[in-house]
Amino acid sequence: MQITYGFLREAMRKGLRNGNWRRLSGIERAFYMASLCYARIRSIINANIVEKILAIVEMLYETPASRIFKRGFEKALKILSEGVKNPLREWLKDPEFIFWLGACSR
Repeated sequence: MQITYGFLREAMRKGLRNGNWRRLSGIERAFYMASLCYARIRSIINANIVEKILAIVEMLYETPASRIFKRGFEKALKILSEGVKNPLREWLKDPEFIFWLGACSR
């Protein structure tokens, strides 16, 4: 896979609009800006760099709902690993319950 300047620019604009750009660390921002400057000249094709950039892009595209759902999913996995009774196992299959878990656990 290769990453182009247009893709990076679009992701950065989205992150600036939804406020996720501020959630990135200084090193992540600097790496992203350096990648953006390099991609303006030629596409990025190095697999290691592409992997790191895609992780940052994923953070830029996150929404509050996706963060809540991710937190609820992690909580559900923790509950399942502790060994729970049967009725609760059925609840943990419900996406709305997982979302509720994420919203309640901070």
